[in-house]
Amino acid sequence: MLSIFQMVPADDQGDAMYVRIVRGQTRNGQVEELVRRWQTFIVPQLQAAPGFHHVYFCGDRDANAMAAVSVWESQPDADALNRAMHDFTGEARALLRGQPTIEDYEILGEFSSVTAS
Repeated sequence: MLSIFQMVPADDQGDAMYVRIVRGQTRNGQVEELVRRWQTFIVPQLQAAPGFHHVYFCGDRDANAMAAVSVWESQPDADALNRAMHDFTGEARALLRGQPTIEDYEILGEFSSVTAS
């Protein structure tokens, strides 16, 4: 197995890829219900947003913790995403413990394992 690390420079137009990480805590036993509501409420908005590539929804059922990592082909509209998250947290308030945290990053490098044939 060959491991490859590659810097991901912006192209001549300054285009880069980005990630948005949303982390939060749910009330006991509510991670899967939060996933269901996230899929119903947020995913269609992400899919309609310019530059959206894909999203991972991760959770730790035992710790009642969740994280969503969305990947973007261009810098997302932070204001629109923040409004959607505000609406979602209002709708899912009964499932959440506190407010989720949101972090935005530019992708600076990519690491992958490649199996040589």
